[in-house]
Amino acid sequence: MYILGVISLPSGYQLRAARSLIGWDQRRLAAAAKVDPTTIVRMESAGNKPVGGSAASLQAVLAALHRAGVEITADGVRLTKGR
Repeated sequence: MYILGVISLPSGYQLRAARSLIGWDQRRLAAAAKVDPTTIVRMESAGNKPVGGSAASLQAVLAALHRAGVEITADGVRLTKGR
């Protein structure tokens, strides 16, 4: 997780780990976030660097993961309580 002022940007690896934690493939995450599957591919391809793309797409992806019970923190990725 990279912190720029008050904005935290996850890495591509963190997004992939979050998705894997709940057993979703890229298409399922894209559908849940209402973004094109290539957006997920591109974000995850950032590797250990902060993801790129539009703020709206990133917000949609993070919101979809949050609704599915996944939290991305500076320390990594984890399931939220009760999941």
